[in-house]
Amino acid sequence: MAPREQHGPSGEPSGASRPPSSLPDLKYPSYREQAAGPVTVESYLAGRRADGGAEGLWRVHDKLYDLTPFIAKHPGGDHWLRVTKGTDITELFESHHIATLAASTLPRYEVRDAAQPRNSPFTFRDDGFYRTLKRRALPVLAATPDPGFAPRFNDALVVGSFVFAALAGSTGSYLAATVAALFITHSTVVAHNFTHRRDNWRMYYKSLGFMSLAEWRVVHILSHHMFANTLQDLEISLHEPVLQFLPTAGKPLLHRAASVLAFLLYAPFRLLQTLPARMGALRPEDFLPALYPAVMLLAGASVGQALLMWLYLWLVHSLFFHFIAFTVAHHHPDIFHDGDAPREDRDWGLGQLDAVRDRSDHGASRCLVLLLFGDHALHHLFPTVDHCRLAALYPVLRETLAEFGVDYRFSTTWELAVGAFRQLARTAANTRPPAGVIACGKRLHAD
Repeated sequence: MAPREQHGPSGEPSGASRPPSSLPDLKYPSYREQAAGPVTVESYLAGRRADGGAEGLWRVHDKLYDLTPFIAKHPGGDHWLRVTKGTDITELFESHHIATLAASTLPRYEVRDAAQPRNSPFTFRDDGFYRTLKRRALPVLAATPDPGFAPRFNDALVVGSFVFAALAGSTGSYLAATVAALFITHSTVVAHNFTHRRDNWRMYYKSLGFMSLAEWRVVHILSHHMFANTLQDLEISLHEPVLQFLPTAGKPLLHRAASVLAFLLYAPFRLLQTLPARMGALRPEDFLPALYPAVMLLAGASVGQALLMWLYLWLVHSLFFHFIAFTVAHHHPDIFHDGDAPREDRDWGLGQLDAVRDRSDHGASRCLVLLLFGDHALHHLFPTVDHCRLAALYPVLRETLAEFGVDYRFSTTWELAVGAFRQLARTAANTRPPAGVIACGKRLHAD
């Protein structure tokens, strides 16, 4: 099916510089149509409000709800409902509520039917892949307790980051500072497990990683997790035009011939680059990274040395973090990116599988799963579930994949790392829609 003609807010075609979505019935996002200035969290949310047909309320499927009286009662915290007011939250509602309680509560707040069709490429049919998988996953999760490993592991990594930061400050050792940066990176990655959950204090470990927790929850959870590798994915839009992951013609020569160099020139400075835009709306948690130079000063470092080591931590951590984030799951020429031909069945769960790839060389290690965004497909399908419980869902995932004729296999870490840079260089779209997700590896099919 050919994509419909795309139009910006003015009604004019989006043009060659703004290729339309290859997903039928997805309007070109307003937040990408702005004439000047970078894409921001604020412009993304404004675009979602303009495009979603929620009329200032909350939209779930084809009905509008006024959840204002429920904001303070929301078990996950009030942030989610405050930020999403005026938007279509269908994907969020479906993926963040596995049990049926939320669905039975929602009708109390119904206002009226929506006036326009949903601006989303995805469906949630009762007999479709995702809802079938959810029904099967519910009893498994009820019988699978949280082992409590992730909190202890995250705490240990944070302690390690401060120990080596203090050592770097007191000795001036860049080796110690590099190790500290590695600890910060992995504690930030593991903290991602807690940012998806109901409000908890460990989610602020993300802020210790020189990142804005509030922005992360929009960029990563409200956008990327719901619309991975589409034009609605902020984790793609925010890095354009420097890093261009979508398969489009006319990419700069640097991307096509030297994608590794383009990444190396960008990634170390990415977290530092976000600071000026955040200065006008700093939150208390945004000051948490100042604890690193404070620890260095307590360990005997001079002010100049503490600041120098702090900047070094910032840059090296940014390089480590973005290398992990860009190479572990979503970017490879065989993985669907907007511009490629989509599968005919637009079930949301299948869309997630088409945009993600897992690794076969992790084994069953809880440490590797937490450190490197492991079991990534299941995490996208069930984002609020603790990472250490996801492995219990492989049997029902295998069963549901077999029922729907989808072949999901695993790649290796090396293949995905190389594939990410090949994807940066890719200009030609895949013309054959995915029938499954094909790669090497056997973990999904193992007993």
